[in-house]
Amino acid sequence: MDMLRRGQTWASIVKATGVSTSTLSRLAKRIKEEEASTT
Repeated sequence: MDMLRRGQTWASIVKATGVSTSTLSRLAKRIKEEEASTT
């Protein structure tokens, strides 16, 4: 459920900013790594 909401958020970010999917996936990976290290 939470993943779905996050996915929708990413989709809206792409629509709003026009960020390419490759850049977005790289950013998402970085965010995941930061979340993993902080918890």
